[in-house]
Amino acid sequence: MDRLINAAIFLVTLALVILTFRRRGKWSFDNARKSFRFFTVQSNAFCAAAALIMCVSPQSRAAWLLKYVGTAAVASPC
Repeated sequence: MDRLINAAIFLVTLALVILTFRRRGKWSFDNARKSFRFFTVQSNAFCAAAALIMCVSPQSRAAWLLKYVGTAAVASPC
């Protein structure tokens, strides 16, 4: 069940990140550059990467540490 939730987190975030690269149906790196300057977008992308690593190797200590750092980044009030 944990792998399913982590996979869902990764896939939804990946879809949203891909949408930030598009403007009017075309690829726009300027649009993505503007979006990725915000900490919230960066922390969500990091959390998605950590969720993918948790899908691949859920028992790894490094995967748990990345998941913890990603969760702390998303939950931080700054």
